[in-house]
Amino acid sequence: MKRIVAAVVIALAVAGCAVTGQPANPGTAATFDGRTVTNEDVSRWVTAFNELNVAVDPSAVLTLLLLQPTIEQSASDAGILFVKDDLTFEARKWIASQRGDQAEVTDDMRDAVRLVRTLVILLNGADTAGGLAEAVQNIEAEAVVSPMYGDFTLNQYVESLQAAFAREQNEAGLGDVSYLVFKDVSGFAPTAAQPWMTSGASSPEPALG
Repeated sequence: MKRIVAAVVIALAVAGCAVTGQPANPGTAATFDGRTVTNEDVSRWVTAFNELNVAVDPSAVLTLLLLQPTIEQSASDAGILFVKDDLTFEARKWIASQRGDQAEVTDDMRDAVRLVRTLVILLNGADTAGGLAEAVQNIEAEAVVSPMYGDFTLNQYVESLQAAFAREQNEAGLGDVSYLVFKDVSGFAPTAAQPWMTSGASSPEPALG
């Protein structure tokens, strides 16, 4: 595990720093590689995590959404596949780990579980971590990001990734869902939540921030 972490960090650290730009559309969170992520997209995913009784910073969600095409393509290439029932069961384990009340698991909740779980598998794969490292470098160099989130930087991503690996080792109480701490991996400094970033629905205070 430590060798894999070191390999990921070294691969990321070789890239130079670039400042992300600013999208013209005020409803746009970021554009990258011909794809647009809207503030509405970020809000919907934040809501999905909250319904899993897990708090998440909108900037970490934006990081996940910018990496999503790479995560999904790498998973397809590696033959990583989750069926609906498995994702539903995993989502219920997330909720239970945070001492939340069980509720109906939605497709958005399953998508959130799938994306984080797949990210972790790829990060721990000797043949797949490099593709993620390259994607992070490209996001830093090419993504155009709303100033609401600040700048996506490789250094921030590396720091966040290292913190997640350390937290995973310390979250014994989470059992086999300790990997959910990787939801917080972000190339942005944490942001203050904006009104459009949340659903407005009340939810219990999660055990894991």
